[in-house]
Amino acid sequence: MGDATISDTQLEESTAAFCSVIRAINKDQNRPTEDIPVRTAALSALNLLVIGEGAEQLAVEEGITLTDDEVRRWIEQLPPVFDELPESEAEGVNETLELIAHNSLLISKLGRQGGTGVDPAAASERGTKRVLAYLEQIDAETDPRYGEAIDTSQAPGTGSLSVAISPDALRSADVPAQGTVSLTEAETCA
Repeated sequence: MGDATISDTQLEESTAAFCSVIRAINKDQNRPTEDIPVRTAALSALNLLVIGEGAEQLAVEEGITLTDDEVRRWIEQLPPVFDELPESEAEGVNETLELIAHNSLLISKLGRQGGTGVDPAAASERGTKRVLAYLEQIDAETDPRYGEAIDTSQAPGTGSLSVAISPDALRSADVPAQGTVSLTEAETCA
């Protein structure tokens, strides 16, 4: 993406943090926390990093900035599901939450710029579409071994920061068709 590169180390650290985030959310919602596919966490992490870099570059071009206070206030609104994480996981999760907050706020600001109305969901959807269009314009790409994680040919319609995963990534051998029963420990978030 331009001169930006997301390293394997960044992706690995983000994937580990997403495993913790997914486990914490599942635990809070009384869902099973075992056998979360690493591929699920890796695609979430990759989307977060790529979308975040695209949003940051577009925001710089358009003179949009964020303050640390804006990010802190966004995080403070989250439910306390991450408060009980082991210390070994807390730093990575906190960094991931900061990046999620940063992305969400930038995307919302990008969506409000030049648009009408102030509906947060509409601003988020518009901002996401703008970032995806920007990523397509700059020919952002991911390493083929991770699959084509972000599908810029279709814009999400929910206003969510979730980005459509390409059919190629979904067909990858790393994503089991029938849940996680067949995954080894190395293929699941441990």
